[in-house]
Amino acid sequence: MKWLGMGISPVTVAEWAGVTPSWLALRYPDCFRTEKVEIDWDHLAEAMVLRDSPRP
Repeated sequence: MKWLGMGISPVTVAEWAGVTPSWLALRYPDCFRTEKVEIDWDHLAEAMVLRDSPRP
């Protein structure tokens, strides 16, 4: 997809194309980051934890 190759935001391209960004990523994975990325799984798990909300 030329728009992605031009550096236009995937969210914008998805909006223009009338699809969701996740659909776009599945359909055109080669237009997204291709280098190997190391994920800090411990940090991700900590960030995704649902904290108890304070009670009034």
